[in-house]
Amino acid sequence: MAEFVLVGYVAETPAVETSKNNLKYVRLKINCKKSNDDNEFDTYEVYAWRNFAEEIFEPNQCVSIRGRIQANNYEKDGNCYYNTRLVAERIDFYH
Repeated sequence: MAEFVLVGYVAETPAVETSKNNLKYVRLKINCKKSNDDNEFDTYEVYAWRNFAEEIFEPNQCVSIRGRIQANNYEKDGNCYYNTRLVAERIDFYH
């Protein structure tokens, strides 16, 4: 299983959404510094399901997220498409 760890800041307040299977989730946008020496950030989108969707995420809140990398592929109109998602399995909040 492919895993990830991100430490960064919540970019914006996420909206709670509902899947086709009636499960709640949020798509968190997390800003992570590119290096310790600059003020440039990469933004990652992390899917947080079920109980995580009930958490209150505020902009600029520092978080640490551990999770799994989920790879999906599908075929449409004779073309193969690939997509990769970051799925949270643990979220820690820092003040």
